[in-house]
Amino acid sequence: MIQNAYLAGLYDKAKEEGKLEGNEEGRIEGKLEGKEEGRIEGKLEGVRELMATQLSDRFGELPDAVRARLATLDQDQLRALSLKLLKARSLKQLGLMG
Repeated sequence: MIQNAYLAGLYDKAKEEGKLEGNEEGRIEGKLEGKEEGRIEGKLEGVRELMATQLSDRFGELPDAVRARLATLDQDQLRALSLKLLKARSLKQLGLMG
């Protein structure tokens, strides 16, 4: 009986330590993922700002609808837009205006 109680105590202690370690690992992993997502979003926002600057330099003041559309574009769409910008003669040709 004493041995079973001793083993049960060891088991409970190990279980609690495992929980604590798991929680700590989860916190660390979550923090790292959050930093990476923030870094990616920050980079994407920088590309959007650069694209808005290039578009307004080329075509003049950008309508709010165009700025709103830029805010929805992902990295691949922004890259494609940046290549089209080299040859486009209007925002409409870029698919940014109706």
